[in-house]
Amino acid sequence: MVETSLFPQSVQKLVQTYEQPLPNLEAAPGLPRIKLNEVIGKVAYFYEKLRNSIEFNEEHLLRRNAIERILRRRYLVENRAMVNARLLIHELIRGRYLPNDTLPETIVEVVQNYVDRYLSLLDHLQLKRTNPEDRRHIRWLLSVASADLEERLAPSTRQDALVEVMYATIRSSLVLPENIPAGQEQDVLVYLAIHRSLIKSDDAVLRYHLFKWAYPQWEHPNHAVTEQVREKFPKLVESIEARISHPLSERLLVICRRYTIPFTILADVVREKGGAEARLLLQQPAALQQAVEDAMRTKLKTARTRLRRTSVRSIIYIFITKMMLALAIELPYEIFVLRERALMPIYINSIFHPILMFTIALSARLPGKENTALVVQAVNEIVHPSAPRNIFGARLRPRPRSKVRSFFFYIFYFATFVVTFGAIVWGLSALQFNWLSIVVFIFFLSVISLFGTRVRGIARELTLRDRRENLFLLLLSSFSLPILRLGQWFSKKVPKVNFIVFFLDFVIEAPFKMFVEAVDEWFSFLKEKREEIS
Repeated sequence: MVETSLFPQSVQKLVQTYEQPLPNLEAAPGLPRIKLNEVIGKVAYFYEKLRNSIEFNEEHLLRRNAIERILRRRYLVENRAMVNARLLIHELIRGRYLPNDTLPETIVEVVQNYVDRYLSLLDHLQLKRTNPEDRRHIRWLLSVASADLEERLAPSTRQDALVEVMYATIRSSLVLPENIPAGQEQDVLVYLAIHRSLIKSDDAVLRYHLFKWAYPQWEHPNHAVTEQVREKFPKLVESIEARISHPLSERLLVICRRYTIPFTILADVVREKGGAEARLLLQQPAALQQAVEDAMRTKLKTARTRLRRTSVRSIIYIFITKMMLALAIELPYEIFVLRERALMPIYINSIFHPILMFTIALSARLPGKENTALVVQAVNEIVHPSAPRNIFGARLRPRPRSKVRSFFFYIFYFATFVVTFGAIVWGLSALQFNWLSIVVFIFFLSVISLFGTRVRGIARELTLRDRRENLFLLLLSSFSLPILRLGQWFSKKVPKVNFIVFFLDFVIEAPFKMFVEAVDEWFSFLKEKREEIS
């Protein structure tokens, strides 16, 4: 048996977070609760399901994304100087991001205080909604506000403790290039990479953590703190974005992503057993091994469900978007501009991409027993630092390359772009595709390839051992990478190309949500009148 005190401090802290109950937002008995009409809520929930199905986001980020969307719409689209916390909470309840008839009325004031601190900062910054640069800063700050509000509604204490466990385990093994200042700067880059890989944090969450780290006094802001942030705001944004988009960040992410599964399984074991029982379990190697194996079986079962659900969401998005593009752009272009109707390209553009997405989803393979044995060994190394370091003992470093070698690599990389897209354009032209149909085909091919990579990533994130490569896979990777890179560029740099999301956000959502609020208030009014009669 191993003494609990011999466990790493980070592991002890993780166990402690599971010994303490999570904050309960449910209203105490007798206190008034926020209750909305269920019928109206179903209509709003249907809209949210539709909205989320056509935008590929991690499921645990959906509520934060909804909060950001609401803040953006009310501040930017509806041009409101104030954002009503009650209306924000009502929207989240209708979208089933928060439970109905559960939250106390007092939460409105709490949320309003957090919203107001960001609105006060926006007021101090005197940003103009019509100025593109100011508008970018407004959106940036609202994204931080959404992560802050999400933290208040669902504190990430346990996730943060797990990040600390992984950081404490692998930080000493990571060797970063000498051109990055040692100390805090390197630590921040590693911390961000772990956040991205382990708990799938997006840029908004990373901004929030870096913002809070730069200004810890923002937890209880006053006029002086707000003025201090205002004075340094442009430099603060620039500094945070430079760290998030650091050239080394992607390479660190690849390294960290290989080792996430044992930490996730450790958290699952601690959560399943509870704090006190988990302490005893961690002292018994045989029992710990059995618990890890059980957790892996559960994780694999959950992954199969996630694969199906994510694949269906992706196929729905592709199918809806493709059909709308075909009817709204491709077919009218051929009829009214080219004055001819080549149906074959439209059929191919409508059917090929959903079938490709379905095929990619079917090809995803979950790891087997050999991988589970490696995870058991890795968890043992995390919990017992004195154990042989077979998994975490190797030095991890981004591979250095000379400038000459990098130059030739980039030339070959560019050549793969030319060959790949040249072959696609040549093949489509032979099938009588016009230039618009070719653009649409390549756009969806790149987006689907990116979606497919994320779908297959569900299986890959459970794998501790790298996949064995062969000549065929290396060649396939070389010439499919340009398509993936284009899809990533579309996803990150040009989100407005998703015209359905743009249409929903700026044309449909604002009047729809106003209509829902009005109908809900009308039903509340009728209920009051009925109660007066009875």
